[in-house]
Amino acid sequence: MKTIVFDATSDKKNHNITYTKAKLYRRIFAKLIDLLVLVIIGIALFFGARAIVQSTSYHQEVQARIDDIMLSSGLYIDVDGTNYDVINDISNDDTLSDRQKMESYIAVIEYDFLPFVLERNGEEDYKTVLEDYNSYRLSLDYQGIKMFITENDEIIINPSINLDGDTYKQYSDLCYIPYIDNHLKNYLTSLFPQYLEDTKYMSDMIVFVELPIAVIIAAFLTYFVPPLIFKRGRKTIGMLIYHIGLVDSRLLNVSLKRFTLFALSRIFLEIVLSFVTLAIPLLISISMMIITKTKQDFSEYILQLYEVDVTYEKIYLSREEVELEFINPEKKPVQFRNITGE
Repeated sequence: MKTIVFDATSDKKNHNITYTKAKLYRRIFAKLIDLLVLVIIGIALFFGARAIVQSTSYHQEVQARIDDIMLSSGLYIDVDGTNYDVINDISNDDTLSDRQKMESYIAVIEYDFLPFVLERNGEEDYKTVLEDYNSYRLSLDYQGIKMFITENDEIIINPSINLDGDTYKQYSDLCYIPYIDNHLKNYLTSLFPQYLEDTKYMSDMIVFVELPIAVIIAAFLTYFVPPLIFKRGRKTIGMLIYHIGLVDSRLLNVSLKRFTLFALSRIFLEIVLSFVTLAIPLLISISMMIITKTKQDFSEYILQLYEVDVTYEKIYLSREEVELEFINPEKKPVQFRNITGE
């Protein structure tokens, strides 16, 4: 185990103040607690930020346009003010038989979506969707047998096909559900540019406004504010629980300026950046703490800070405090040195 020793020396008496590097498992658990605090605060802030954004008039206008397209198309239904996928609604309805479910999917396509396109966009787009629907059905086969055939200029289910007694469910699963999911929902964005723009605005607000605000503020409340309160050792909540303190390269308490740089590094280069890079910076930082010789994470390494065990010892704010702690009649300067041993 590595130790760091302060020697306060006089002619009459020698005083040693020993800091032991915090054990790795305690440091890891402390970081996990801080991450848990970050997540809890972040979730609360995210919903708060979202509520503020949703209360703006522009957001409400955008949401109204989106709801109009989604519900008018027949692809979604309104349940207590929330839009639900019509496929899930039909498939989860235990009161419907397989045949009724298949007929419901057909109704969504032929009696909801196609008339909706005709009304909103006109004959040309209507024909585009209808031709796609017809060609899609005629292209399907099951074990080499066409699922649909043309009879008297009308596309019908192939009566000669054998689907093992599960005809209606198979037609729903192999034809109508995939068509609604993969074709009609794509038409909402390709045929209705305003809908695409509005949904992009909604996603951009979450990704670039609501989530970043929540993460950044939560990170400051987790990694910057507690160490300002628990100044001696610059402790976060996790560090406080596991009796861990932070010292600088002088083996004294970290100054406000240096701690601010340290906190900014941890917040932006580790936490915030991890949200856009699949946690890569955070994993690198933890790996450095485990495998490097100094056992420092990324931010500790670049600011030359160390986490020490303060279960029985305290971290000194200055050299003067050490002198006051161990009264030196001769007023000789306190000598500091590092002793590293295994």
